[in-house]
Amino acid sequence: MSRKSVAVIMACYNRKETTLRCLERLFGQSNQAGVDMHVYLLDDASPDGTGDAVRKAYYPSVNVLDGTGNLYWNGGMRVAFGAAIEQGHDFYLWLNDDVEPNSDAIDVLFSTYEMLSKKHGYDIIVSGAMADPATGATSYGGLTHSSSVWTLNFDQVSPHQTEARECETVLGNLVLIPSLVVNKIGNLAPNYMHNYGDQDYGIRANKTGTYIFLCPGHLGTCEPNERKGGFHDPDASIIEKWKAVGGPHGVRFRETMHFCYMYRGISGVLLGLPTYRRLLGL
Repeated sequence: MSRKSVAVIMACYNRKETTLRCLERLFGQSNQAGVDMHVYLLDDASPDGTGDAVRKAYYPSVNVLDGTGNLYWNGGMRVAFGAAIEQGHDFYLWLNDDVEPNSDAIDVLFSTYEMLSKKHGYDIIVSGAMADPATGATSYGGLTHSSSVWTLNFDQVSPHQTEARECETVLGNLVLIPSLVVNKIGNLAPNYMHNYGDQDYGIRANKTGTYIFLCPGHLGTCEPNERKGGFHDPDASIIEKWKAVGGPHGVRFRETMHFCYMYRGISGVLLGLPTYRRLLGL
């Protein structure tokens, strides 16, 4: 059997130890037989020298790309993904640097893909669910739309222990995408700064007939995003909440409305607007 070329797509900013720990666990996977990993890491001008530390520790195994300092998740991943696509690989693996993958995570992703491809064909995206290290609950993985009315209502899909579960779209913490899908869908959309890019990609793929599945069990740990402050803070003023909503890590209006329109057209936009009333506590 020929070896599979896998491009690992990552973006990082100013958390050197976290990034190095993720790479250590990636290269320490228990079963890499038949897999050649090529890492494309976008360092978004980290003040703590993350990019240089990675170069020193992992050159030439990791291709470190330099960002501008304002790319954030979607922008950074888009640059790294684009560089990998230019080179051409059999598979593309999105990996967040705050993920601590299990020692068999890569093996489980590929074994799940191979098993599902026998039934559904090779046009499949496979995601790995993450567990909150503090509680054990699912923190990231797959999503399915939870409402026939409201555009932005998605439910987290919890992994089954022994079976893969179908999803509508993904969160981009640990996602395996074959070149067949990338050749069809292309790169992450340029319309987003931080949020929505991963969900957008999954929905676009789903609309073309690509199956999306969540692997059995949790494939690693990842702490959920901090929920304190900003529009999550019940004591914040409407002005404070609006500033947080419109910030780089917030639910930016233009990007949100683009996502709603892409998903469901004008009706999706109208049914996505009430989200802002809820976020602002009105």
